Amino acid sequence: MLEYPREIDRGCEKAFPLPEPLAKRRGETPEQREERLGKAGKKQIRAWRKAHHWHPHQFRHNCGTAARKEVGLEGAQVYLGHSKANVTQVAIQPSAAVR
Repeated sequence: MLEYPREIDRGCEKAFPLPEPLAKRRGETPEQREERLGKAGKKQIRAWRKAHHWHPHQFRHNCGTAARKEVGLEGAQVYLGHSKANVTQVAIQPSAAVR
């Protein structure tokens, strides 16, 4: 299995640490933190991580969108390695597809 997606996760965790109320406090055990935060806190943590997460496929989609703007649909299709243009249109950002 590829390791780079997990490394990206770790990088996002370092680049976007949880806000102080949600973060682990010094000397706090996982059980104490879970008790302190409760279900609402866990939900806030999930929402924070979702909003501050980057996935490798986002890079591919962004590159495809840029290629579409620079060289058109056929060029983006070749760049992304798609055999059909309709697949490329799904893979790029809608704003570029309309253009």
